Amino acid sequence: MDADKVRSSLRSMRFVKKLFRAPNPVKQGAINSIMKLIGQYHEMNGLMNQRKDNPLCEDSSQTLRDLYENAVPLAASLQEQFDECLHTGKKLPERFHRNFE
Repeated sequence: MDADKVRSSLRSMRFVKKLFRAPNPVKQGAINSIMKLIGQYHEMNGLMNQRKDNPLCEDSSQTLRDLYENAVPLAASLQEQFDECLHTGKKLPERFHRNFE
């Protein structure tokens, strides 16, 4: 992939991110209305945080909160292990060779 394609993709992502960022309820309402008018609300409303929690997402939200809570101590431990390896020259633990779990 060449640099121009990457740059273009990143610009597009930034544009969409800014477009769907709606801290103001008026802008959020306008975006939701436009998406409904063009028939894309159900396809695209997940790109924007909504003011009301979706009750259908309660289980997955709780699962994500639990994963986050468990990840914090693990991340702190991994940082300490990494720092120790930098200072002592020891080999990185196996955990550092895992990805996308």
